[in-house]
Amino acid sequence: MDYNINGEIVRLRAGEGIFVNARRLHYGFSDTQAECDFICALLHPLPFCRGSEDVQNHILSILQDGAPPLMLFRRDAEGAALFDAVCELHLGEREALFSLLALSAGYRIWAQLLSLLPQNKKPDDRFADLPALKCMLCFIQEHFGEKLTLGEIAAAGAMCKSSCTALFKKYLHTTPVQYLIDYRLKKAAELLHTDKKIIEIGLDVGFAGVSYFIETFRKKYGRSPAEYRKSLQTPPEKQP
Repeated sequence: MDYNINGEIVRLRAGEGIFVNARRLHYGFSDTQAECDFICALLHPLPFCRGSEDVQNHILSILQDGAPPLMLFRRDAEGAALFDAVCELHLGEREALFSLLALSAGYRIWAQLLSLLPQNKKPDDRFADLPALKCMLCFIQEHFGEKLTLGEIAAAGAMCKSSCTALFKKYLHTTPVQYLIDYRLKKAAELLHTDKKIIEIGLDVGFAGVSYFIETFRKKYGRSPAEYRKSLQTPPEKQP
């Protein structure tokens, strides 16, 4: 799986993990639309900062502005303990004592991060424009079903259209309009799991006409919405 963190693309392979720090723009994707199994653990610092001041300072030092935005780790190297703690969170999710198991595994994850992350004390202003981009992304995700213009997207980030476009290309390697189209197609694919009519789905996610919706969907997913829905109802062949 490829992972985008603040515009940097990282390739993750089997047996590898990635830590993404707070206040970073990140998402996983596959250009080939290939599926893979992965575990995602989101740790909020608050439950772990209720102990001693020393513990709080350790955890907050990981999240400071000068800390690295990401770190790769492997199960068969120095990151083995970190990898195993994340897996333990996943495997224990349905246990009756999961809240206690989560705290235990969480503290071990923080400790491993503290030991593995290089401590960079210099302020990092390379990503000072991320808040504006996040505002524009939130605007698109809240209003994708409406008719949106580039000017409206840019206004959500309090910037001009050219700066808006440059920001999307810098971090997401796409244009604001293409991001909007891709997001609409993603939501359409989700709705194809329901019994909604295809024409209704196209209109709901913001496409003005059903023919354009079908054509655009086919270019993205290699099949029409109807074919995509049919594939969801067909059980995959078992591998020998």
